[in-house]
Amino acid sequence: MTKVPSYLLAAFLALSIAAWGDTFTLKSGEKVEGSILSETDKVVTLQIAVTATIKDERVLKKTDIVSVEKIAPDEQAWPALKALALGDESLEAADYAQAITKLGAFVSLYPQSSHAAEAKTKLGVFDAEKKRIEAGELKIGGKWLNSEQAEQEKVQIAGDILLSRMKRFAVAIQYVETMNVFDALEKNYPGCAAMPDAIDIARQAIPALRLAAEQRQTQFKQNVVENAARLANARGTEREQVEALQKKNLATLEAAVAAAEHSGANWLPLSPANDRSLTSLINRCNSELTRINALPVEKMRQSIKAIAKARAAFETNDLAAVEKALTDAGGAWSANEQVKRLQAKLVIERQKAAEAAKAEAAEKAAIAKANAEKLAKLKAEAVKAEAEAKKARDEKAARDAETAAAEQEKCDRENRNRIIMYSLGGIAVIILLVVVARKKPRPQVEILPEKPDTENPPAK
Repeated sequence: MTKVPSYLLAAFLALSIAAWGDTFTLKSGEKVEGSILSETDKVVTLQIAVTATIKDERVLKKTDIVSVEKIAPDEQAWPALKALALGDESLEAADYAQAITKLGAFVSLYPQSSHAAEAKTKLGVFDAEKKRIEAGELKIGGKWLNSEQAEQEKVQIAGDILLSRMKRFAVAIQYVETMNVFDALEKNYPGCAAMPDAIDIARQAIPALRLAAEQRQTQFKQNVVENAARLANARGTEREQVEALQKKNLATLEAAVAAAEHSGANWLPLSPANDRSLTSLINRCNSELTRINALPVEKMRQSIKAIAKARAAFETNDLAAVEKALTDAGGAWSANEQVKRLQAKLVIERQKAAEAAKAEAAEKAAIAKANAEKLAKLKAEAVKAEAEAKKARDEKAARDAETAAAEQEKCDRENRNRIIMYSLGGIAVIILLVVVARKKPRPQVEILPEKPDTENPPAK
């Protein structure tokens, strides 16, 4: 996150002066609020608030003062602290520390103040948010980001924070602060997406600042003339006091201007200021307006739109669309910080895609190999099963054949046995018949002589 000058911090914390010092009522009826810088027998020199950040001096004659209304110290201090508030963006750690210190001091100094309770509440809120910042979190647009998210988007976040500050300063008509923040943004985060809007604000702020500087320069010259006249009209001791006071004020002014000139800020404040510093401020307004008007704001916005397309393409993993969008973005605005960062992301995503494709191909090859091995195994198992089945069939057929042969042999044996039995039975019958026949007496058989066959005589 960017660092800004201390006087910008004071303005950023909105330490505006609603009730400022004492109230002096003049014979004319005018009421002047301010704090006393110095006092003589005849005059009182006050520091008055022209705006929240611009202060001026005014000398009042004591004879013109009707009354002085003193303001209680806590009432005088509270308006500036009441304006302290946290916004949608987180602050610098130093900003929190300063606000916490101021609120803590108020509570310690004025524990009985009617504003003490509110001061304690504010103190707790600032302290709680400070702890989140110290833990690495960051708030932008009212949304808290963790440390990793904040690191990735640090340039864009810092740019958005500075743009938000520019807007607040511009609304508060604090154009010097507006332009100093713009300088910080342009120097430290020139490629952030906030740049086009920041340029638009600067284009509006510079003419208004130039006008304010010209008016301030005219007022300064009038004060010089009035101081000279006041010194010329003074007499005796009064003249010595007025002259000493003017010399003191001039020395204080010159020292303040010198400090501003050596602060490193490009845009010098409207107050304190002298003719030299105001002339420098006016000249810078003229030169910077010419330069800023020439900046390619529309090209920047085209580039930012292309980045949005690239981010959307990342979401759908359309890397070809991402590449085209980034090419368009870089062509429109080469300084766009997101182009380089997203190009690096594109390289990584392509590597991931290549690795994923390689892994997918390897996985497919492994699956194909596994399927082939499985198929081969199934085929082998099928062949083996078929062989085993054939073997089982053959064994069964052999067993069946053996069984059939055995059955046939048994049948044949039984048939043979039956034949043998039948044969033996027949033989036994014959033998029996023979035996029986032998035991019976033979009948006497008469043998007759043969008759010659007259019909068929034997051949001679």
